[in-house]
Amino acid sequence: MILPALSKTWQFIGPVDLFDATTLTRHRKVMFAMKSAFLGFVSFPWVPWGSSDGVGGFGNGDAVDRWAAITNLVWAAAGSNHSWIVLSQAGLGGNAAICIDLSSASGEICTIVLSPAAGFGAANGGADGTATARPTATDELVLLNADRFGSPSSATNSVLYAQQSTDGQCTRLFLLRSGACASLFAFEKARNPIAAWTYPVVGTVTAASGNEVTTWAYLGNASTKTKMWLGSVGSVYFSSWFGATTLVNSLPMDDDSSEWPLMPVGCCITAAPHRGRKGQMFDMWWTASPLGTGNSYPNDETYQFLVLGDLVVPWFGTKAKIA
Repeated sequence: MILPALSKTWQFIGPVDLFDATTLTRHRKVMFAMKSAFLGFVSFPWVPWGSSDGVGGFGNGDAVDRWAAITNLVWAAAGSNHSWIVLSQAGLGGNAAICIDLSSASGEICTIVLSPAAGFGAANGGADGTATARPTATDELVLLNADRFGSPSSATNSVLYAQQSTDGQCTRLFLLRSGACASLFAFEKARNPIAAWTYPVVGTVTAASGNEVTTWAYLGNASTKTKMWLGSVGSVYFSSWFGATTLVNSLPMDDDSSEWPLMPVGCCITAAPHRGRKGQMFDMWWTASPLGTGNSYPNDETYQFLVLGDLVVPWFGTKAKIA
């Protein structure tokens, strides 16, 4: 088949193996590797805005990364000393940033918030963080609310991959385990957004302890974990040309060409007051469910595109480790 032309140039990190038999250390390793990936891209890396080390040291707007080692990742409920970090991405425009807040007694759980434009802290109209509470933003999109971020509950190896467009507009993290994609982090500018979407940024944090999450079942509905801002919060589903669960799940290989389909991923909202199709994702496609995580396009050893559940994304020429 004729493969799609990429709209972006991509840079990649991984594979990063993240096994540890000790539960807390394992969760720390996974979260620390994710943070390091954000900061590790050559072009347009994310940069620290401020952070808390979990034991009383914190700063707002000082550009200090206090997550210098995995021991600086301290989980505890809001109101007690715990770790948080805010990372900014100029490629998204405005003061766009994410906040990762380890506000739970469990190392499997965190809160992740996207500010698509305003930025966090008092200087940007929100509230500054403290040793016991994360900073806030006026345009918060809470993508993960005290929920699992994908780190395994048991002593199982995970493999982290990250990809980001060289202009900083699209960032994706994938946590692969047991033949499945257990976590998708994506913070991206939309392609062909409607004019009314002033800051066309979409964010998702879709994760599970072990299930495949890059599927129509997780992403092809008004998920509370995929959101955009249009003056207020809009819950988004990743749409297809066909927009039917049964069709996406049963798309066949073409009888005449022996090729599997690829369909662009759109961004839609079904609930008032923001109903409608708002744009689409750059360089991301739906494919047929029978393929499964770890397969690639084309069907050779060039590994130009990777299948993750029902999604297809650009890849970098090597076979993916799926742990």
